[in-house]
Order: sequence, then structure tokens, then C-alpha cells
Amino acid sequence: MVAFNKFFEISEAKNSDSAFRVINSGTHSRSASNALIRGEITPDSPISYVEYMGSNLLDVIGTAKVGRYILSERLFERFDKEGFTGWISYPVHITRKDGTLLEGYRGLSITGRCADWDPKSGELISEKLGGGLGDYLQVKGLYFNPSSYDGSDFFMFESRYFICITKRVRDVLLDMKATNIRLTPLPEVIIPVSEEP
Repeated sequence: MVAFNKFFEISEAKNSDSAFRVINSGTHSRSASNALIRGEITPDSPISYVEYMGSNLLDVIGTAKVGRYILSERLFERFDKEGFTGWISYPVHITRKDGTLLEGYRGLSITGRCADWDPKSGELISEKLGGGLGDYLQVKGLYFNPSSYDGSDFFMFESRYFICITKRVRDVLLDMKATNIRLTPLPEVIIPVSEEP
């Protein structure tokens, strides 16, 4: 029996409006972007980004693409040291608004896998919307077939972009006091029904 509460989803921290964010300045297709997130391609040259908003440089930089994050070198160095599996990094070229380059960051790709999210295993939550707009349906719980999990410390669903980690990674991130990161136990993750397959 898999203890799903020992797996966590990584996302940007809540209330991180001041956090530095970037957008991709290249011309990658959606399929190429998705393949990059999933570690299915290795770029020949750094992926270009430009400063978009925020000024607070933290360990995790959001990119306005689901599942695509840029992380500080200090996190990658620790991942290497700990021997974490299921991830690779790629070089990035980040241009600030003043034209200078931001150093000390790399992109994160996830190579670990499990089967697709099974929304029927979660709890359906219904919230009333104001103004007579009806109900807002969500599913609580990010579950998968345990036999499909490849055992990696970092992993993704077959066709979804939730980044999941083991408790071992979570403990290291907490020990490092990693910034602009939210770590949610998989049974507590809430997903809009509109995101179901």
C-alpha cells in the first residue's frame, strides 16, 4: 500500500506576487515546451527568458508555463549531493529589464514517471459561486496507480504537469529553507474539475 501522504506536489508559494518571474522569449512550439518540461529533449543552447514581473529573487522562478520552473544553482547542487533521481537541468539565459543577465539559475526537467492522475480516487468538492453562477467543482487528492510509479525522487504523471517529489526531497528543501516553493501532500492537492482528462 502506497502512503500518498509521503509524496508532495511542488508549486510556487502562495502570495508570491513580489517574486521574480520570467517569460520565454523564444519561439518554441507547445509540443517542444512540453517535451522540455518532461525531459524528453535536451536543448542545444540555453533557453531564453526575459524578466516579466516581480523583483524578489528566490530559489524558484515561475515562467507562466504549468510545470516549467527555473531553480537556483544551490538547489541543484544539493540535489546532486543527495543523489536524487528523476530530474535533469538545462541551461537558461535570463535577461533583466535593464539588459543585464541573471546568473545562478537553471531550468528543471522531470524524467521520473507514474501513470495518469486518477480523479475518481479523489474527493469531489463543490463550492457555491456568488451571483447565482452555480457550483465550482474540484477534486481533492492527487492519486495514481502505485504499480506505475518508477521509484524516482522527482516524477510526473504521463500526461499531466504536476511535479511530485518524495518525502526525502521535501525534507531537504525544508532543511535548506528553499524560497518561493509550496509543498503539498498529494492527498491535500485540490484540482478544478475542468482539469480532469
